[in-house]
Order: sequence, then structure tokens, then C-alpha cells
Amino acid sequence: MVCISPPVFLSWTRHRLEARGVQSHYSIVRSLAELRDFGNDVLINVTGARTKDLKDVDEPSLVPYRGNREYYFNMFGRPDGTTCVGGIKTLGVNDRTVYDQDGQTILTRGHEKLPSNLPSPYLDDCEILYDIATAYEFRPQEKGGVRVEKEVIDGRKVVHAYGQEAGGYCYSFGIAKEASELVAEYIFEMPLKSRF
Repeated sequence: MVCISPPVFLSWTRHRLEARGVQSHYSIVRSLAELRDFGNDVLINVTGARTKDLKDVDEPSLVPYRGNREYYFNMFGRPDGTTCVGGIKTLGVNDRTVYDQDGQTILTRGHEKLPSNLPSPYLDDCEILYDIATAYEFRPQEKGGVRVEKEVIDGRKVVHAYGQEAGGYCYSFGIAKEASELVAEYIFEMPLKSRF
């Protein structure tokens, strides 16, 4: 089993990309057309749950789900020494409110299942470094699987790569490899043959 600590992984990834000359630009984008002035040959859309907010991307298959609900429990340690304790998912839920009762329910389930690891069923007895629900409470899931494909939108070459729900960190290397192959197909595309 591979376990990734998101804060460590994201920092590591960013430093590696910057060392290779990748630049980051932060802004609110409502359509891919707004990015036309960046002068790129191919645009890679990795907006995840926010894909539905893009006016020029047709995305009927993306289903939101909210984590940490339902009737299940999971717990695993991370390489940075923290432990992730959570529940399962509720499909089609757009509510981004963090409810203390959800955390309490998950902790109570955890105490019932693993009392030696979670000796107290009370939220106040736990040291919570950060509540993942405050940052990652809304995850995209693509009906029928991950979306990694090419599309031409208003004459722009786009590669979409999203929809892996909570497995984004685990699947990121494989998805990036597949997306880069699609970018290469665009870049090294054979021109159409002339009819003359």
C-alpha cells in the first residue's frame, strides 16, 4: 500500500516542477478561453470538481461527493506521522459545510472498531492537526471512470485529466503519464494530406 501525505506531496511536487522551469499563475477562471493569452500550444485541464464551473467545458458526467459520511470507517497512518481517520462518501452532495457531528460520528465508529488505536470516542479528547473536511470536503468523481482525453474547444487543443475522486494523489503519476502522451499526440500530429 502506498500512503501519501498531501501537504508533503504537494510541496515536493511544486518544488520539482519549479526546478524544471514551470511557472504557476493563480487566478479565478470561468472559462478556458480566458487562458488564451498564455500562448500555450496545448492546455491541460486539471480543474477537478471546478470543471463544472467552466462555461466552455461540457461535463455532464462529473458527480460531486462529500466525504466523511455514511456508515463506514477508515484509518491509516501517513509517512509524516499523522493519522487520517475518515468515513466514506455521499454521492451528489454539493454541501460544503463542515459539521462537527460528522467528525464525532466517525470518531465514535473508530473507537468501536479500534479502541486500542482510538481510546476515546470523544472529539474533544483528540489532537486534530487539521480537519481534512475543511480543505478537501468536495471531490469530483467521473461516472464511468477518470476522464483523460483530448478535446478541441473553440480551436484550442485541450487535454482533460480529472475525476479520480479521493484517489487523485495515488493515481497522479499514471494520469500524468497518460495526459502527457495525449499532449505528445497533439504536438506531433501529422498535418492533413492535401487532396491535390
